[in-house]
Amino acid sequence: MTNAAVELQDISKSYGSVAVLDRLSLAIRKSEYVVLLGPSGSGKTTLLSIIGGFCEPSTGRVMIDGADVTDLSPAHRPTVTVFQDYALFPHMTVRQNTAFGLSMRRVPERERTAQAEKALEIVGLAGFGDRKVHQISGGQRQRVALARAIVIKPAVLLLDEPLGALDVKIRRQMQDELRQLQRALGATFMHVTHDQEEAMSIADTILLLNKGRVEDVGPPERIYKKPASLFAAAFMGEANLLQGRISNAVNGSVSVETSVGRIPAKGAGEVGRRVHVSIRPESIRTGNPPDGSGITLGKAKLSEFVFQGTHKRCMAAIGEGADNRLLLRLPADSDLTPESSAMLWVPAADVTLINEDAAQK
Repeated sequence: MTNAAVELQDISKSYGSVAVLDRLSLAIRKSEYVVLLGPSGSGKTTLLSIIGGFCEPSTGRVMIDGADVTDLSPAHRPTVTVFQDYALFPHMTVRQNTAFGLSMRRVPERERTAQAEKALEIVGLAGFGDRKVHQISGGQRQRVALARAIVIKPAVLLLDEPLGALDVKIRRQMQDELRQLQRALGATFMHVTHDQEEAMSIADTILLLNKGRVEDVGPPERIYKKPASLFAAAFMGEANLLQGRISNAVNGSVSVETSVGRIPAKGAGEVGRRVHVSIRPESIRTGNPPDGSGITLGKAKLSEFVFQGTHKRCMAAIGEGADNRLLLRLPADSDLTPESSAMLWVPAADVTLINEDAAQK
């Protein structure tokens, strides 16, 4: 890939008999914000460490800007890693922390001071240079760590759960600032998190890992709305995952017999094949579809209402049986109440077919 900032070629990592990464190959475009997302133990931090040079792959090669860096130490790679604990030096000022990498490169003092001040200005800390680390807040320490990283102009900036130690309000603010910073610099960012909301807020591309393998990769909206596997559908927020079998297949569309009835979906598969249908809770509407353009799910009895600010979360039972329950997110101003009944429908474009093969890869 000619425009790749990072290329991973057949990367595996094992500790004894335990495989952490399993023959992973991918290319990251230049100037892209990529988020490595997945549960604990999925291999995302190990992958970031391999790119940064802190961990050797068991097999495979790491290419950065077209050069093989697999055997290079972290100090000799065009990467900088920002860790969750920031790793700032408490005995140094904010300016000295920011300029540390330049000092290691023997940049003259006047020049490194000027560059450090410019980096602090970029991250919103102009005038903070003389303060000590203990004199600034957690969010400000995060900005110092970022300033120290960007001041040496790395080809790739690696962020290992950089917002994990911040409270919710500051974390959301820093998500916006990280995105703005990446766009302003035009740099390649690779960011590890286990937080789906964080990933969708900042990523150009999400790389979803599970047990050392790639479950899905693509833009946040596509991965959320059209997940490639059962794991991706379940991990990327709440979903109604209805198991069924294909009863009809023609011209790239199928009909799936599920516990709530027959549901048409775009996709291919043999008649009789076991599949899942994924429908996000917010996609299910009440009433009847306009002009017959949607898929009618049937009449349901509503229960278990929970007001969650932007919406009301509730359960809907269609017919009899525990498998006939669907999760809904109704508008916050909906006048429906527990024990009321409503017809349910879903736009055809919001139904995703997931084959068992993709779910078990």
